Amino acid sequence: MEIILKYGSKARGDSDSFSDSDILIVGDIPKDIRFKNLDIARYTKNRLEKLKEIKSLFLIHLREESVILRDQNGWMDRFLRSIPNYTPDDATLKMVYRNLSTIVSIVPCSSGLPCWFDMIFVFLRDLLIKLNALNKNYVFAPEMLADNIDIKNKEKVKKILNISRTIKTNYRNHVNQNIFINPFEVSEVLHESFDLDFIDISCYETINKTNEFEPYLLLRIVEYGIRSGLLRSIDKRVEQFIENPHRYSWEIKQEKWINNILMVEQNHSPDQLQPAASAGR
Repeated sequence: MEIILKYGSKARGDSDSFSDSDILIVGDIPKDIRFKNLDIARYTKNRLEKLKEIKSLFLIHLREESVILRDQNGWMDRFLRSIPNYTPDDATLKMVYRNLSTIVSIVPCSSGLPCWFDMIFVFLRDLLIKLNALNKNYVFAPEMLADNIDIKNKEKVKKILNISRTIKTNYRNHVNQNIFINPFEVSEVLHESFDLDFIDISCYETINKTNEFEPYLLLRIVEYGIRSGLLRSIDKRVEQFIENPHRYSWEIKQEKWINNILMVEQNHSPDQLQPAASAGR
């Protein structure tokens, strides 16, 4: 392992019991090393350079808040010092709005709830980070993301983000849930607050539009569909991947995994696959 970074709340120093342990690694990981309860992001130097070319805000996050634990030859330190300030372009903003629109349009009613709230947190946080960055305000701490953004229902949005974060952490660590918020209310608040489009599409229809949605969103939809009983996996490797969400950054985000989406099929008739949100609006 040439480079190891700690980033996120543990690096900022404002972590709590619901914080993830985010680690970025560049280089090979020995097979005898095991990671428990860590969100591992594996990158190559070439991929980091490409992220710089596309002006990824993730690099500003690393520049501002990461702690370098290992840096062979000082490459990462020099690289992060070279990262300028970015603002998201129109295409990026369109994508993050569509991602959140997709998630809030598919409201679960049973076993898929924790997974759905996990996705709400991830994609709502991403949108808020991008909206802050429009004003070159680079904020990544969840509790501060909505403070300087002019949106409707600001306090409700902050509450949704906070509760979703708690549910996400419990879900990823296989802890029994003891807190929820009405998912239909969440959907309505977010639709109104960000003027989101309502996407009338089922889980199965979504995952078969591989050219229209980004790989990470599709893989989360696969996970949600399986958790909810709406989809079933033909290839058991799919379920093995989603069983451990802490490995998303490591393995599932690799685009080559997108091929396994085609190994998922409907587990119910098409009329049972319509977004629950359409019945609750």
